[in-house]
Amino acid sequence: MMALAAALLTSLCAQDDQIVLTNAKILSVSGEPIAKGAVVVRGGKIVAVADNVVFPEAKVIDLSGKVIIPGLIDAGCMLGVAGPANEDGEEVAPQVRIVDSLDPRSPDLARARQSGVTAAFVEPGNRGVIGGVASIVRTSGPSRAAMMVRESAALKAVIGPTPAQGNFSPRGSAPSFFARRPTTRMGVAWELRKAFFDAGRGAGDDPGKAVLAQALAGKLPVRIAASRITDLETAMQIADELGLTIVFEEAQEAYKRADLLVKKNIPVLLRLSVNGTAPMYFGEQNEVRLDAFSLLIKAGVKTALLSTGDPRSEGMLPAVSFAVRGGASPAEALRAVTLTPAEILGVADRMGSLEAGKDANLVVLSGEPHDVTTRVEKVMIDGRWVFGEKTDK
Repeated sequence: MMALAAALLTSLCAQDDQIVLTNAKILSVSGEPIAKGAVVVRGGKIVAVADNVVFPEAKVIDLSGKVIIPGLIDAGCMLGVAGPANEDGEEVAPQVRIVDSLDPRSPDLARARQSGVTAAFVEPGNRGVIGGVASIVRTSGPSRAAMMVRESAALKAVIGPTPAQGNFSPRGSAPSFFARRPTTRMGVAWELRKAFFDAGRGAGDDPGKAVLAQALAGKLPVRIAASRITDLETAMQIADELGLTIVFEEAQEAYKRADLLVKKNIPVLLRLSVNGTAPMYFGEQNEVRLDAFSLLIKAGVKTALLSTGDPRSEGMLPAVSFAVRGGASPAEALRAVTLTPAEILGVADRMGSLEAGKDANLVVLSGEPHDVTTRVEKVMIDGRWVFGEKTDK
């Protein structure tokens, strides 16, 4: 088998456009670690991953002492959004598309690339009950079209007090548009239900209702941001009533109903609370545990990790470190920022692991991913160096 792999890789390397990353430890995520191996890239794709062999005809990059992992996937962020990520003029805005605010030259995207993030689920913020349609993008590209992986990836919704924060009852004069509904947690839940009830009666020429109708028909998943267990249970009840396909994000208290999440086959995108408080809810008491990720994984919930802290921060590798500190294995934590989010987003056929045929999105690290001293040294997206190595034009 090893001789066959060597012969295959040697023949593959006879073409000038191939890059061979050799002598590195390879963590493919989908397979066993390779202590000293090679990744062969051609035409923006991975064509082989194997133990080291000799490459007489190829562009060879010696990465002795380094670690190669798949590109990190930030599956819940606002990277690259120019201006506010919330449509504050109305609480239900399914017709809004985050792609219309995407700026390929955003410094947020540059920082994300430098921290190893090669793809991102870019979404509206948490101020609206229904914030709009999110997109999956690469973090590098000369234009929106070049960056796009999936333009309509999911419909963003929020359950909990966040959409009601700052609102007040429109009694008397209305000095600003914040004199609007909802003003309570139950009002948020009703606004979500009402929007789908209205769309179920017929969309007509209303673009927002047309988007909601797609979700009702199961053609568009609904991403629900919720943290406390009461809000997670409310969201599950609404999803059952309406027949929605949902994914939870934030979800700091999801571990309390891991059994129900498994039964309903609902994935979770968990934002770890490294300081002991849930970042979504200010002023509320939350029961947050550092081992929340480990508890969900052990219960069988498909769980990915979001960046730590602010959704714009470069916190993907720190999330791996904190997950390991909370009881997860290094392999489980790395999978949670690579292959698992790719599976949840429906793009695992293209990214999330180092396998032949997948997009050449990879990161070269100075050490193990869970080590707090590890640095990102090089980043490749679709076979092009975007950080660390001489950047391809």
